[in-house]
Parts: sequence; structure tokens; C-alpha cells
Amino acid sequence: MGLVGQMSSSLCNLPLQTLILRQNSVKLPLSMTACTSLETLDIGSNNLTTFPTAVCQLQNLRILDLSSNNIAGLFPFCLTGLSLSSLKLSNNRMEGTVPDQTNNLASLTTLKLESNRFEGPFPSIVCGMPALRSLDVSRNLFSGTIPTCVASLSQLSELKAAAPSDTDGKLTSPLPDLRNLQSLDSLDLSGQDVHEGIPEWIGALQGLRALVLDRAKLNSTIPESLFNLTSLEYVLIASAGLNGTISPKVGDLRKLKALDLSGNKLTAEIPSGLQNLNFLERIDLSANNLVGPIPPSWVFLTAFNTLRATFFVLFRHRTVFRDCILSHWETQVFYGT
Repeated sequence: MGLVGQMSSSLCNLPLQTLILRQNSVKLPLSMTACTSLETLDIGSNNLTTFPTAVCQLQNLRILDLSSNNIAGLFPFCLTGLSLSSLKLSNNRMEGTVPDQTNNLASLTTLKLESNRFEGPFPSIVCGMPALRSLDVSRNLFSGTIPTCVASLSQLSELKAAAPSDTDGKLTSPLPDLRNLQSLDSLDLSGQDVHEGIPEWIGALQGLRALVLDRAKLNSTIPESLFNLTSLEYVLIASAGLNGTISPKVGDLRKLKALDLSGNKLTAEIPSGLQNLNFLERIDLSANNLVGPIPPSWVFLTAFNTLRATFFVLFRHRTVFRDCILSHWETQVFYGT
């Protein structure tokens, strides 16, 4: 069951620089302010219900992880007085708006706020964090547009702003032009109202490995520029209102491991270029209007873990659904009417 009760204040008599108490049921005493040498504090998954205000007195603190507790209340404004490089408040019950004043938080490289109940505008506090590399504000209730200042965060490698899975997102187009974020590795806007479609500038993000736009209300075609991103490993754009065809250039994405375009309105044949994707482990093209055969060479792709492709074959004026699941060397085909 782990450690329980209040942390002993005698620990602060030690020259502690790192204190990790994750996955216990420990509470921090007010006397913790005496831990003046502490630089890293991880008290995630400790069943905390209130924010431990004592941490705001730890002026040497650089890394703070309070994730996966049950902390309720507003964003702790006192944290803006610390010179943190990493702040993780994810998976709590915090609510209200996020302050727009960075104060000493300008040196943050990691900000994790996902899975809370924050609302209001997208947190403009990030505009004052030029060193920010990882930003995750997913599964909150932010509304409006993503501020254009995000495009100036040149060190940003991770931008995640997915909507909660059980509600429509309130972030909307237009998106800022992010083409200059050449360090961007992962972009997740799933569930948000990106009604202007996938922007052409997406093709300029040459370091992008993961693009997640599930349920993003795109209502557009897949831009050709997307297939210039030869570093892509994960393309997940399910149930997003995509129409048109899948370009043969999809075969140029040689590092692709997972492709999910299910639940859209894509038409024409499954492009034969997909057979060039030797690292593909999962593909889902179900619930589209694709026609024709599955490329026969797919049964020889040993990297395959899952293939799911529902497609339509016209036969004697009937539409036959074939639902195929390939697991390594095994193939099962199911027929229905």
C-alpha cells in the first residue's frame, strides 16, 4: 500500500536535492519550507486533495510533479514565483482559468496541465516561455483560438491540446502558422474544431513524427504536403470528416508505424503505395467508401500487428463488406451483405 501519513520534517535536516514520493499516500507538512536545498520534488499519485502551499516557499525548486492526485481548486498562482523548469499538474481536478503572467516561470521547458477542468482562453502564459519544449493542455475546457505567439516557441517539440473524449472541443480555427517550429515532434489537436482543414504548412514540419487529429471536424481532403513528412511514424485522423482520396504518395512515408483514417468519407481504391511501408504495425481504414482489393503484398509484411480495412466491392449490383484482420501471418476474412 506504500507510505502513508505526513512526511517527517526531519528530512529537511538533510541536504536533500531530490525527493521522490510517487505512488504513496504522503502529505507534506508546512515545515517543509525548511527543505531549502530541494531542487526536484515528485509527489505524484499520492491522493492529495489540496495543493501543498509549502512548495511555493522552496526557492531552489526547479522540477515539480504533482500529477495524478485529486487536487481541487484554482491554478496555484504562487507557483509563478518559482524559477521552475518543469511543472506537471496533470490528472487532477483543478479548474478556473490559467493566469497569463509568467513571472519567474519564463524558464519553463515542460508544462503539463492535461486532464483537469481548466477553462477560458488557451493559456497565453506560454507566450512568455521561450524555452518551452513540451506543452500538454489536453482534456480541459479551453476555448477560442490557439494564440499566434505559440508559433514563436522555437524549441517546442510537443504540442498537445486534445479535447476531452466525451465532449466536443471548444478550440477552433484558424490555427497559427507553425511552419517555423522545426523541432516539433508531436502535434495532437484531436476533438477540436479545426474546420479549416489540415493546413498546407503542415508539410514544412520536417521533424514531425506523430500527427493526431481524430474527431477534429476537418471536413477537408488530405493535403499533398502531408506526404512530404518522411519522418512521420503515427498518423491518426479518424472520424474527422476527411473526404477525397488517399494519395499514392502515402507510400513515401517509409517510417510509418500506425495509420488510422477510419470513419471518414474517403473514396477510390486503397493506394498500392501502402505496400512500401515495411514498418507498418497498425492500419485502420474502416468505415470509408474505399473500393478494390487489399494489396496482396500486405500478407508478407512481418511488422503487421493489426490490419482493419472495411471496403466495398460491387458484385452483381450488391455491396459486399469485407472486414479483414491480419495478425502477422494469419488472415481472416468475414463476408456480409
